[in-house]
Amino acid sequence: AAAFAIENWPTPIVFSGFEIGNKIMTGKRLAALPLSSPVRRAYELYNGVTDRQSWDQTAVLYAAQGLQGGLQEMWDLHTKGHLHVNQDGSNEWRGSPDKEHAYLVEKMAPQKIADVIEVRMMHQPAK
Repeated sequence: AAAFAIENWPTPIVFSGFEIGNKIMTGKRLAALPLSSPVRRAYELYNGVTDRQSWDQTAVLYAAQGLQGGLQEMWDLHTKGHLHVNQDGSNEWRGSPDKEHAYLVEKMAPQKIADVIEVRMMHQPAK
């Protein structure tokens, strides 16, 4: 299914790879949120409100803002080539052919990116 989706996706795709989110640790600051916070509760249930890798958070941050939305200091984009999904479900970046695929490349220290993400995770909506 992943191979089919990636091969047939109708718009450009930017991947936030394992190596990006693996170094960005977020979560333990959520302990300061009110007990009623759904974000805090999710972390309590998942890992006891401790830090964990931020694969999903980096993808969501990029999807919401893009590089032009203030993330140019955090990441660059590698745009040559494409993501190929192998028969066994693993994947690899191939240099050709060139498709509308790109992946994030680290520019900023992971802890600084973690701080940016956690500020957003800590945000409490107005009542």
